[in-house]
Amino acid sequence: MSYSALNISLLRLTSVTGAPRALQHCRLEIASVVDDLIEVCPRNGTEDMPMEEAALNATCLVDYLTRATDSKGNKLPYDLVLTNTLSVLGAGFTTISALLSWQLYCLMTYEGQQDRLLQELIDHGITKETTYTPELVEGMNFLDKFVKEALRIHSPAFQAGRNAKKDMILPGGYRLPKGAVLIPTFPAIHTNPAYWRDPQRFDPDRWDTEEVKNRHKASYIPFAMGPRGCIGYNYALMQTKFVLCNMVYRYHWESTSPNTVEYDPEFQVIRPLNIYARAMKRTEWPSKSESRKSSA
Repeated sequence: MSYSALNISLLRLTSVTGAPRALQHCRLEIASVVDDLIEVCPRNGTEDMPMEEAALNATCLVDYLTRATDSKGNKLPYDLVLTNTLSVLGAGFTTISALLSWQLYCLMTYEGQQDRLLQELIDHGITKETTYTPELVEGMNFLDKFVKEALRIHSPAFQAGRNAKKDMILPGGYRLPKGAVLIPTFPAIHTNPAYWRDPQRFDPDRWDTEEVKNRHKASYIPFAMGPRGCIGYNYALMQTKFVLCNMVYRYHWESTSPNTVEYDPEFQVIRPLNIYARAMKRTEWPSKSESRKSSA
């Protein structure tokens, strides 16, 4: 097993007693695992390439980072290859896990949603042996609406701070001087009655209406928007849908939470702390809808 300079730096920066020592061990373990993965990652060759050419020919992120060169022929130092790979692998863990927790909450809390989602899976021919593909999942209309509505009401990300680049006057006459920090809150935007009818109601079917289809583009921004929007939002949505399909097809979910949902207001995302669920393995599934039978 090879250890990079990053491992050595972490070793020097952390303490050797108590909780810091445990953190040190965890960091070293994760870094060394990613180090090993980089070493065995499949590549589309061994020759170095200019960045643009490498982007078109690389098989994956690691292949690109290890072979791309800048205008002077310099390659990315290995420490940066390691840290960037680690960031990509781990950056979405907290937000996606929080999002899946809220999706599970919606399945158990809002009546009929779990049955509708299961029926859609059956209508699309899902079985235990199904290999999910983006094309298959993107064809499920109710799944898409369910995920969007859960993100609207229960978005894990709750704010995105930005700095004003110049003096400006906001709608309503509010002056924002250059350099001021502006923090839009997603829950307030997603439940603004000026853009959402009955905003506190969980209603996936609202996404089929012209009212929502023609909404203001900034009235729904769970991943922020513009050049500073979340770079991994497509990956997050697809991963969430894959997991959700497996969860619903294989198990029936019931809430066993005794209390109102709580969350940690000081954590970086809004994640539920006390959701408890009972998963009952399915042994029976509904038949295909009559409309799907006739179309088949």
